[in-house]
Amino acid sequence: MRREEVVHGALAAALVPLALLVALPFRAGAIARTPATSLSWDAALHAGEGLDLFDDLRLFRPLDALGLLLSRHWWGPVWALVSAPFQAAFGPSVPAASLPSLAAFVLAPSAAYLLARRLAPGGLVAGAATFLLVAGLFLRSPMLLEISAWPMLESLGGFLAVAALGFFAARDDARARRAAFALGAALFLMKVHYGLFALATLGVATWFGEERVARRRFVAALRTAVRGRSVAVLAGLVAFLAAGRLVLEARGGDVLARRLPSVPNVAWGALVLSLVLVVARRAPFGEAWRAATPALRDFALWGLAPVAAWCLDPANVRGWYRQIFLPTAAPLRPFAQLAAYAGFLRGDYTLAAFPFGLAVAGIVLALVLPGSSARRTLAAFATWPVLLMSLNRFPAEPRFLGFLAPALFAAAAAGLVAFAGRLPSPAGRAALFVGAVAFAATLISHEADWRREADVRATYCYPYDEAGKAAVAAALATAPGAGPVRIVLPKEPPVWPTVRLAIRLSRRDLAPADVDVSQAP
Repeated sequence: MRREEVVHGALAAALVPLALLVALPFRAGAIARTPATSLSWDAALHAGEGLDLFDDLRLFRPLDALGLLLSRHWWGPVWALVSAPFQAAFGPSVPAASLPSLAAFVLAPSAAYLLARRLAPGGLVAGAATFLLVAGLFLRSPMLLEISAWPMLESLGGFLAVAALGFFAARDDARARRAAFALGAALFLMKVHYGLFALATLGVATWFGEERVARRRFVAALRTAVRGRSVAVLAGLVAFLAAGRLVLEARGGDVLARRLPSVPNVAWGALVLSLVLVVARRAPFGEAWRAATPALRDFALWGLAPVAAWCLDPANVRGWYRQIFLPTAAPLRPFAQLAAYAGFLRGDYTLAAFPFGLAVAGIVLALVLPGSSARRTLAAFATWPVLLMSLNRFPAEPRFLGFLAPALFAAAAAGLVAFAGRLPSPAGRAALFVGAVAFAATLISHEADWRREADVRATYCYPYDEAGKAAVAAALATAPGAGPVRIVLPKEPPVWPTVRLAIRLSRRDLAPADVDVSQAP
C-alpha cells in the first residue's frame, strides 16, 4: 500500500473522533433542554417509531411490528428500522431516538472526505487541504450540528446520500454500483423527497454514462416492447384522468372532480396496469431487458424495483403524492425562495463569509470544471433539488437543506482541490495550502461566535406555541395512570404524537397497541 493511501485513510479516520469532540458537548446541552413534551409533531412521531418497533419485537408481537412497518405511508419504514436498535441498546428515550442523527453527523465528514479524494485526487498537500476543508465545513456548520441532536430524518438522510454518491463514484465496480442504487431506494423508503432526488440524479448519470450505441440499442428494443394499441390506450387514459382531475380541482372543488379518481389513484392504477402489461408482453420486454446495459439493469433492480414494490400499496402512493404536492395557498415566489435558501446556506450552514464564499466557489467549480463526471454528478445533486424546491409554495425552512448540505460540502471541497490541481504544479500546491490554512485561521478567529451559536441552537427550534404546550399538558394531566390509554384530543392544535410519545415513555408496562391517542376529525 502506498504511503499516500495510508495517510488518506488515517485522515478519514481522524475525522470521526474530531466529530465526536464537537458533537458530544453540544448534545449534552441539547438533551438537557429537550424533554419529550417539547418535541413538536414530526419529531415526536419519528421518536416514537423506533420505540414502537422495539417494544413490539421485545413483547414478541411480530405481526404488530410488521403492521407498523407497512403502515408508514407518509414516511417509509427505514427510520423505524434504523432507530429501533438504538432504542434496544441504550434504552427507550428521546436521546436514544436521536442517536441515528448523531451517528450520521459523526460519519458524514469521513464519507465526504473519501468521496472528495476520489473525485479530486492528488498528493499529500491535496489530501491535507481536503481534510481541512471538509473538517471546517462539516464540524463548524451550525445547522448540521443542530440537526445531529434531532430525532428526525435530515442528518441520516444527508449521510446516506453522501454514501450513495461515494459508491456511485466507483460504479465500474458492480457491487459498489448496486450499493449506490440500494441506498437511493432506502432514501426513498425513509422520505420520498430524498429518494426522488437521489434516484433521479443517479438514474440520469447512469443513462448518460453509457455509450451512445448501447443507449440506442436499448431504446430500440424498448420501443418494440411498448409498441401496440394497449400502450397508447393506457398512456392516454392516465393522462386524461390525471389532467381532468387537476383541472377540476383547480376550479375549486367542482362536483365533477368527485366522479374522477384522484391523481394518486391514477398513478397507482398506471403502475399496476404497467406491470400487467409487462407480464402480458413478456417476450418483447425480455428482449429490452437483455438489450439494457448491466448498469441500467442494476438501476432497475436495486433502485427502482424496491420503490415500485412499496408503491403497490395505494396508501403509500397517496402518502407520497401528499408529501410532494402539499396544498398551500401561499403564492409562487421562486426567486424569494432561492434567496431564502442562499440565506440559509450563509446564516445557518456556514459560520462566516469566507466559508460561505468557499462553499459557493467550490460547488461552481465542481460543476464547470472538465474531467470527472462523478464530480459533476455530486455537484448537480447538491444544486438541482434546490432549484426544484424553489417552485414549491410551501415556505422554505433552513432544515430543508439538511439533506443536501453534506453533498454540497463534499462537492465544494472536491471542486476547490480539482481547480488547484489544474494550476501549474508548484503554484497549485501553494495556492491550495495557503487557501486551506486561511480557511482554518478564519474558523479559529470565529471560535467565540461558534460557541455562542452552538449554545443558542442547543434548544430545539421547532417547539409548540403556547397553545400547543397547554394542550399537551392538559392531555397528559387527564391520561389514566393504569390500564390501556384511549384519548381523543380536540382537532386543534395537532399535538397527538407528542402526547402519545410522553405516555409511551412513562408507561413502560403498556404495549404500543395499548396507547391510542388520536385527534378528532
